[in-house]
Amino acid sequence: MPAVGPQGSRGGLITAVVIFTILFVTATIFAIYFGVDDSKRAEQYTMQLKRTQDIYSSQDLVSARYTQISKNRKPGQTILQAAFQDSQDLAELVNGKSAASAMQPSAAADQARKALTDAAARVPPLNLTTSMSLVDAINKLANFAAEQQYTSTSLRLEQQRAAGDAANQIKLAQQLTQKAEDDLAQANKIKQDALDRAQKAENDAVLRIREMSLAMDGERKDHNAELQKAQQMVEAKDRELDQEKRLATALGDKVAGRRMSVVDPLLRQPDGMISSVASDDVVYINLGMGDHLVPGMTFEVYNHREGIPKQDDLMSEINMPIGEASIEVERVYASDSQCRVLKMEVGQHINEGDLIANLVYDRNTKYNFVIYGNFDLGQTGQAKSADGQKIAALVTEWGGHVQKEINVDTDFVVMGKVPVVGTFTDEELQDPLNRRLQDDQKAELQAYETELEKAKGLSIPFMNQNRFLYFCGYYDNAQR
Repeated sequence: MPAVGPQGSRGGLITAVVIFTILFVTATIFAIYFGVDDSKRAEQYTMQLKRTQDIYSSQDLVSARYTQISKNRKPGQTILQAAFQDSQDLAELVNGKSAASAMQPSAAADQARKALTDAAARVPPLNLTTSMSLVDAINKLANFAAEQQYTSTSLRLEQQRAAGDAANQIKLAQQLTQKAEDDLAQANKIKQDALDRAQKAENDAVLRIREMSLAMDGERKDHNAELQKAQQMVEAKDRELDQEKRLATALGDKVAGRRMSVVDPLLRQPDGMISSVASDDVVYINLGMGDHLVPGMTFEVYNHREGIPKQDDLMSEINMPIGEASIEVERVYASDSQCRVLKMEVGQHINEGDLIANLVYDRNTKYNFVIYGNFDLGQTGQAKSADGQKIAALVTEWGGHVQKEINVDTDFVVMGKVPVVGTFTDEELQDPLNRRLQDDQKAELQAYETELEKAKGLSIPFMNQNRFLYFCGYYDNAQR
């Protein structure tokens, strides 16, 4: 091999340096290129890793839910798409397809919680809470609805049974009504037959009477003439009597300052009469709502022929104005009133047209009364002031007015029991208590007599308790 000279060595070195330089530059370029590419890839990897960590964690990849979604996803569908579809399906299940498409699943959950809160407010007995699952809430609501439906069905069946019972009752009532109508028709037939027989008997009697009348015509004319003459005499006497009464009343009014005397005919003036008799216990009177009548008012009933008995001594315990019966108003109608019979006197009975009277009541006048002293309504022998208050209350209730003291406006004075002054021996009167008691009794008797004198001086009728009660038909009622 020929030896290498200095010139050849320098050329080879240069060549080697050039080649090395070219290779270094090339290597540097490749290094720079691949370094930049690796940096981009590292940056992309870092960004992808961060995005992945925002989407799922390593724990999520081993969870049962991840495994279930991965298993149930459709071909070509990512796990995230499958999770989105799962959430969308749940939202549609909660709020419906149209509503779920317009909101996020979280909004659907909010709507579900709101619905659960509203249901809890509407149905408090179920104790629904927002912490409860929708399945439990739906089950509770379903059970509640089933119970309500069962209750409603039970009520409907009960109503149907009640309607059936009512229909049976109506049918039975209709049968009873029909039977009553049939019985009534039969009774009417019997009644009509009886009326026909009675009419025939009446016709026969009329025929016989007519025959007798024809035979007694002359005698009847004579009797009628005598009766007419007697009637004219009676009417003339009645006119004379009325004239005498008016004259006596005018003279009495003038002498007594236009006050009634104790025996004034006003005391015997009836307030009404019995319009009909329904039974032994119920009668009707000819006074109604327009006559200022009130339930509970009592009347004494008198025979219409005899009238109210004349009264001479109104403080006496004899010759009381006792009628046939005492009655009490129960119901007040437009033109008449229903009354119950409180007591019927032995051997008496009420007839249509009998007179009724209550001293306090007057359909046109409000009388003034003075109630003085202590009374014994129960006839116990013990007079007390409370009974006087009871009489005053009755006077007010029946349309009268109670005055505190006697004056010129007083119409009647009702006196209580006469005060009794006890008898004490001289030895007993040594006791200051007995002396004080006797003085009080004397003062009470003196005041009683003073009131009597005042009434006499003003010609005001005054009467005792029992006479007043009889005048009002309240004697027997007061003892109950």
